[in-house]
Order: sequence, then C-alpha cells, then structure tokens
Amino acid sequence: MKHVLFVVVIAIAALAVGCQDSNTTGPVSNSGHQLYKPSPSTGILYLKGDVAPSNSGTPDEGVFHVNGALSYEYKFVGPDEDPGLELSTNMQAELVPENPFLPLGTASGESVDLISQINKEEGPVYIEKAYFVQELNTKFHVRIVFSGDSGLSIDAMWIDDFNSSEVSAK
Repeated sequence: MKHVLFVVVIAIAALAVGCQDSNTTGPVSNSGHQLYKPSPSTGILYLKGDVAPSNSGTPDEGVFHVNGALSYEYKFVGPDEDPGLELSTNMQAELVPENPFLPLGTASGESVDLISQINKEEGPVYIEKAYFVQELNTKFHVRIVFSGDSGLSIDAMWIDDFNSSEVSAK
C-alpha cells in the first residue's frame, strides 16, 4: 500500500508540474524589433537670417532680416506599425527691411498638422508652412524638416515676390 500511495503522490506532482503555463506573462511583439513611441517633444526653433523675394535673381525689393521663433510640440499617433506625426506650431516673426522705404513686416500663425506614415528608413520629412505678411501683401515661408533621429529643424525661409510700389513705409 505504501508503494501505491507513493506512486499516486508522484503522479499528482508530475501532473501539477506538467500543467503549468510556460508562456511569458508580459506583452508580446508581433515583429522581431520593438516599436517605441516617445512622449511628446516640445521646443523652440529660432528664425534668424536674411531673406529676399523668391523669384527675383537680384532682390530688387531688398533684403529682409528675419527675427522670430517657431515653438512646436510633436507626438506620434496611430498604430505602431504605421505611425503618424501630429505637429502643433506657433510662429511669430518680424521681417525688417534693409530698404528704409519699405515697411516692417510681421508674420504669425499657429496650426496643428497630421503627417501620416512617418518612417525613419525613408529619410526626413519636409513640412512647408506659409504665413501672410499683411504689410507687404505677400507670404513668408518656412520649411521645417523632421528627422526621426534629430527631431525638428529649420531647412529654409523665403518670401514671395511683392510689388514694392504698392507698399511703402509708414
């Protein structure tokens, strides 16, 4: 009887050990690499430099000194397999003319843009923003570049052509 009781205890112990779940209890990724969505990133890009009307070979209307800032916040949205980028911007800038007969221009604006399918392997993403400059009756453009490795930076700034005879310093 001792042997029968011993065999029953061993069988129950073997059954209990054999029925344990050997799977991990943490989250499981479907792919071989871990996808990661960082928390929202914020910052300020300073707009400093000289711009001239875009279509003229020589700036007949003159050069404008840009002094301003573009504050931003971006975050990744959507599924891990196909993330998008939500970009919120707020821009304020002054365009100070070298020509004393032209008025000081101001440009400002804010927006929220959704850029779909951000993929680091495909290279940087360029985002062009245009802001109306009422004093010059033209637009001031800012091209922003987003790189997954380095975030946001200013790629280029320019203003559209305008008729200098229609605007004058006040």
